[in-house]
Amino acid sequence: MDLKNLDNIKVPERELEDLKEKLYRENKKKFRSFRYSYVAASLAFIFTLGMAFPKYTKDLPVYSNIFSLFGDEGYQNASKKVDEEVYSNGVSIRLVDVVYSNNEVSLTTIIKTDKYLGEEVYLQSDLSFKNTVEKGSTGSEAVKYMGNNTYISETKSNIDFLKKVDPLKIKFKVRKIANYKTGEEISGKWNFVAEVENLKADTYILNQRQEIDGVVVNIDRVDIDDVGPNFKLSWWNNLDLPATIHNISNTFLIDEMGNEIEIESKGLMGDEKIMHSEFKSGKNIDLNKNYVLKFELNSSDEIGYNEKGEIERYELKNRAAFEKLPKKIVFEMPIELNK
Repeated sequence: MDLKNLDNIKVPERELEDLKEKLYRENKKKFRSFRYSYVAASLAFIFTLGMAFPKYTKDLPVYSNIFSLFGDEGYQNASKKVDEEVYSNGVSIRLVDVVYSNNEVSLTTIIKTDKYLGEEVYLQSDLSFKNTVEKGSTGSEAVKYMGNNTYISETKSNIDFLKKVDPLKIKFKVRKIANYKTGEEISGKWNFVAEVENLKADTYILNQRQEIDGVVVNIDRVDIDDVGPNFKLSWWNNLDLPATIHNISNTFLIDEMGNEIEIESKGLMGDEKIMHSEFKSGKNIDLNKNYVLKFELNSSDEIGYNEKGEIERYELKNRAAFEKLPKKIVFEMPIELNK
């Protein structure tokens, strides 16, 4: 997962070597590959500055509320503290928090470098599991510069597990810290192991359906845990067109006062018959109030670019129906969880 570093750490040498032995004995593993049916989510993060709390050593500023600094209070309140630190090649990384919510694994880190790398920084990292395997995943990683050669990061991965297990034993490896504008980078071995339990959730099976212009959307279910609500949607059409022509965007949850709560896409999967998508909010909702789920379905016959750099398109059996189809359809679907 490529998207967007800790120095002067006073750790006894023997303790550090024991830590290295524990962390580095894990067998090397290749980057996990994302299946084509999974579309990586482009997430917008709201950065809110908070206070730094000195901890562990007097030289190291440690942020204990990193999820909140990225606008995810629900994740912060539900997270498990790990606070494990690894030093490699002049860079120290501390794994701070982990959350296992529904099928999503999220974590935060503090990174401190011995030199300034700029603000446009990303981590080259890999999330894998010791007690299960995945069929595919989508995710995001964001890094924010906090001053004094210190960065914080938030990683979210929505996993399609071959077999879901609880507790989940995760392996998080960072291989590189780099500036995507200048190309400057630092490679190293920052390996972490943690165990986290799946948050208990209340499940609401809705099966609420709405059809517009021959396109059908179904809200399959809503799972609510301490992080917040997770929505699962499906869509297809009655136009003899592949369901893959539609993508979903601009998704909001609207409360009774008309306030819009933006919710994050957790990727797509499916085939020509039916597509599935998940959306999650890091803010809790009031079960005694009604909400409206508002989103857009955008149609396109473009598949992507081939090796020659040319746009490939779907071979549509019913192109006439596609041409008549609105390029954007806005759905507003009521959600009542207190029935």
